[in-house]
Amino acid sequence: AGHRAALRQAAATLTLALCLAGVVALIRAQAMSSGYAALQRGQMVRRFPYAALLLGILLALPLCVRPIRFLMGNRVMRFLAGISMNYYLIHQVVAVHLKRLGIPPSASATPNQAGEMPWQMQYTYLAFGLSLVLATAVTYWVERPAGRWLARRWKEK
Repeated sequence: AGHRAALRQAAATLTLALCLAGVVALIRAQAMSSGYAALQRGQMVRRFPYAALLLGILLALPLCVRPIRFLMGNRVMRFLAGISMNYYLIHQVVAVHLKRLGIPPSASATPNQAGEMPWQMQYTYLAFGLSLVLATAVTYWVERPAGRWLARRWKEK
């Protein structure tokens, strides 16, 4: 039985590694797109393979060797999984409004196109951090209390 478990873990870990390598290859190919039209076409062409590789990752992770399972199943990852949908919904709004409001300040009107690296780093950290804070607040101060309230109301009926 131990031999089978070891083989299963090895196969799952190999599958995970191959799927991750495939995702990296797809992202690199996408990054090499020249122009907006090529980028959009590339996204459409790569969408199914990307989804298939992510499915492989999701199926392999629970069967991998223990260190990888720990890496993906600890408290930090559970927290991030808990706020992930709200993060997804909030992050683009935050990014757009930061840019619209000129936060952080930049030397040109289009710092992302002008290649202002200091601005890009500040903007990226600010957008990620603010989105993380807002997603956490929405999840724990709005969504979860509202869910508990609705569950109580549902039980009363």
